[in-house]
Parts: sequence; C-alpha cells; structure tokens
Amino acid sequence: MQDAAAILTPGGDITYCNQSFAGIISIALQEVIGGRVTRYFEGDARQLLDSLLAAGSGKRRTRISTPDARSTSCFH
Repeated sequence: MQDAAAILTPGGDITYCNQSFAGIISIALQEVIGGRVTRYFEGDARQLLDSLLAAGSGKRRTRISTPDARSTSCFH
C-alpha cells in the first residue's frame, strides 16, 4: 500500500500504522505505534481530528505536522 494508514483507539492512540505513515512524519515505525496521533496535528487540524475522534469516524482533508516542522496534506 502506497497510502499512509493508521488504526487508532477511540482515544487516539496508534495501535497500527504502515511504513508510509511513519515515513510521512519521519519517525521510526516502532516509535509511532503506541503514541498519540494528536501529537502530529496542530491548530485547526487538531480540532478537526479531536471532533472526528469524538464522532468515532469520518473523513476530512487537513495537514499533518512533522517533528522537523514540515507539514503535508492528508485525509483522516
């Protein structure tokens, strides 16, 4: 699969992600799993993610932030 993918708990913990997801955020795969997905979203994107987590599902286009201050467009 070329697309980045992650499976989250209702609280936003990452239980699974593929290598593409880890590559987008420039963090080793083993360091991503178990962490909170919200750490990769800021501002309006974070609020949108929080509302999707509260709803339990949904699809929106937004931006994800990386530790080196890059951002990229994504769906969640």
